[in-house]
Amino acid sequence: MILRKIPPRTCGVLLSRVVSGPSQELCFFTSVPVQPVPPLTQTLHGYLRALEPLIPQEELDHTRKKILSFGEEGGLGPQLQEGLERRAKHSNNWMSDWWVHRAYLESRQPLPVHSSPAISLPKRDFSDWRGQLVFASKLIAAALDFKNLLDTGRLPLEYMRGQPLCMELFPLLFSSCRIPGRKHDSIAHHIRARHITVVRNYQFFQLEVYNSDGTRMTESQIHAQLLRIRAESWKTDKEPMGILTSEHRHTWGQAYNRLLKDKLNKDSVRAIEKGLFTLCLDSPVMRVSDDKYSSRMAAQILHGGGTYSNSGNRWFDKTLQFVVGEDGSWGILYEQATAEGPPIATLLDHILQYCKKPDPKKTPLVPLRMPKKLYFNIDREIKRDIEHAKQNLDILINDLDIRCFNFQRFGKELPKKHNMSPNAFIQVALQLAYYKVHKEVCATCDIASQRMFRGGRTDYIRSPTSQTLTFVLAFEDPSVSRETKMKLLRDAIETYVSLTDQALRGQAIDRHLLGLKLQAIEDGLSVPNIFMDTAYGLATHWKLRTGQVPANTDSVMCFGPLVPDGYAVCYNPQSDHVHFSITAFNCLVGYKPVIIVHGLFDSSLEFGELLHFINESHPGTNVSVIDLFDRGASLQPLWKQVEGFKQAIYPILQNAADGVHFICYSQGGLVCRGILSTLPEHNVHSFISLSSPQAGQYGDTDYLKYVFPEFMKSNLFHFCYTTVGQRISICNYWKDPHHKDMYIQGSDYLALLNSERQSPNSTVWKKNFLRIKKLVLVGGPDDGVITPWQSSQFGFYDVNETVVDMKHQELYLSDLFGLKTLDARGDVFFCSVAGVEHVKWHSNYTVFNYCIEKWLV
Repeated sequence: MILRKIPPRTCGVLLSRVVSGPSQELCFFTSVPVQPVPPLTQTLHGYLRALEPLIPQEELDHTRKKILSFGEEGGLGPQLQEGLERRAKHSNNWMSDWWVHRAYLESRQPLPVHSSPAISLPKRDFSDWRGQLVFASKLIAAALDFKNLLDTGRLPLEYMRGQPLCMELFPLLFSSCRIPGRKHDSIAHHIRARHITVVRNYQFFQLEVYNSDGTRMTESQIHAQLLRIRAESWKTDKEPMGILTSEHRHTWGQAYNRLLKDKLNKDSVRAIEKGLFTLCLDSPVMRVSDDKYSSRMAAQILHGGGTYSNSGNRWFDKTLQFVVGEDGSWGILYEQATAEGPPIATLLDHILQYCKKPDPKKTPLVPLRMPKKLYFNIDREIKRDIEHAKQNLDILINDLDIRCFNFQRFGKELPKKHNMSPNAFIQVALQLAYYKVHKEVCATCDIASQRMFRGGRTDYIRSPTSQTLTFVLAFEDPSVSRETKMKLLRDAIETYVSLTDQALRGQAIDRHLLGLKLQAIEDGLSVPNIFMDTAYGLATHWKLRTGQVPANTDSVMCFGPLVPDGYAVCYNPQSDHVHFSITAFNCLVGYKPVIIVHGLFDSSLEFGELLHFINESHPGTNVSVIDLFDRGASLQPLWKQVEGFKQAIYPILQNAADGVHFICYSQGGLVCRGILSTLPEHNVHSFISLSSPQAGQYGDTDYLKYVFPEFMKSNLFHFCYTTVGQRISICNYWKDPHHKDMYIQGSDYLALLNSERQSPNSTVWKKNFLRIKKLVLVGGPDDGVITPWQSSQFGFYDVNETVVDMKHQELYLSDLFGLKTLDARGDVFFCSVAGVEHVKWHSNYTVFNYCIEKWLV
């Protein structure tokens, strides 16, 4: 996207996303319009058209019926559309905050590779540490000069297609940092920062970059301070604290809380978070051949090269990190919650222009304070966290293949010569290349800026169209004439240009569809069927993540694929050549993702040991501990929990082409059965039920006394089998063997789930449940909570309170929900372990070794 600069103007509005600190004024064009909510019918028709090249006709017909039902007058679609339109009237932007939370802050994936993009710039003319520090001083001065334009309201407004662009993100580039959290991250933005952070040999320094009179330091002053930092950081045996920020966000959030318990650690972390930006002074890396150099350089900027290279020289949460190597390599790594490509490109353009000029300021004769070294107290737990982070990052880096190259046969002038859009031409070419390798086209997203609207972020342009597919098939067919192929190419390009124009006008389909889904969730409704459909999962399984990053230099952006079996392709078209960067994961067939659901009165925090066991035995496994209905909230009705967990889990299932594994503990095992029974076309492979009362609960346990202090097991039926009682989760699976009829009539969960009381959904639920490949039932005689303990393996009491095993239970004999069918397939497995108390099942290594590990393949 090419932006045109116009003379500076000054204007101001209040920055609404400042998390900490007073309000700040920024240059912002107040006439930028509000982002429109596209018409519902238009989006639904566009969605159907987008599906045409991706799915078979029979499946398309099936999905069309769901879409028509969703969009019909008086249906759910128009109701949700009205909600979005109300939201648009009362917010700065109806989608952006949702998008930032959904795409970034709620994502639990590590930031390096999976989220934060890197831009590698042309090599500078130096090859030692002296040149490194001179250039780094210039770079810092240039970034501070850019910030001064922001602070004084002199940053030129940007235009595209003659329309002013929203400048809201620019102030958030500086002094911003992402903060890890349990369920989602947050953003901290600090306004009065006067320092940057410099990191070298894994050691962090706080460097003040303003003099006492408020003036910016000169290049000479900055250079003198960098020399001091180098002298103080020559040791190479320090712990790489920054490596912690590369972890899975939930894991890093737990380590972050442990780290901040110590005051020294907290002060050091806060100094990093509050800094204007971070400068990473990287050590030399192993020399490679010229044809591999650009790929190596891009990898260094993207992730640091690994724990034996420069990955410890990063704080991945920081919005802006400038990387300068001793060999002349340099670039920028940015975190996307508060930054996007176009503002970063503007910043880099300013830096490049600034670096061509001599230092414009005279150095004042004032003494400089010594840069402050940031220290950390590292106890045994923090040391363990660092070691785990090092292992996981190295696994991730070793699994990523990065290839940067110049395509030199032609550049953007060739398609322009034939009146074709260069970007559309490249997008169609990418579909052709993908088809030649994989014999199909795939869901592909190209980024369209929404900065023409107030607070706008991005939307997607979908490049696989019916016209593209027609061209691709014809290109491979020798019987089709060259003239026909050229016409089909033009049709495909013109269709893509039309989609691009639609997206830039705020009329693309993907953010609108997401908004409808999120509106349903906000209204407390179930996720609409069109979003639970297999077609939607396929349409949002982005096997090609693409991005055009036009620049006047031979720079290249790179980021990781969005899905394990996908690619990420960035390109920078020049007049006679095109720069490409392509990334893909080497190990496309790896361990399936694991989803963990906790039990009664638990939270995700209890599963640290289980996470460790999985990471040790199956390195690189993507493990998601679903953090919902924690502690007291776990007493809420199980059907409500099923819907909540289902909404959190479904996106993981959609992005797992080879399926997932469930590990569901205690009450969570019953929640998972509800999910498996009500989720059509799920792809759960192993369902590991970890000490869960699958056949019901009947016992005087400490849990019972805590929740119902006035009841004993013999009289709890008076309460549980009432409408009020069924609002408490324990009563949903309370099964009194002496009052079986009351249980069958009064239980709104387990009796329905087991089909002991028939429901209209019984047949469908049975079919859905039988989609699992393995059922692993784990329990033991010393559990102390699940009563009888054999309930964890579908055994239960008869009327005499004698335990009857699974194969003699009516629900098995009559195959009420598919248990007998599953067993006949040879897919039911028992694992009984003595000596394990109920609260220890997920932290006992013997249990993991004998009952869980072998099923996580």
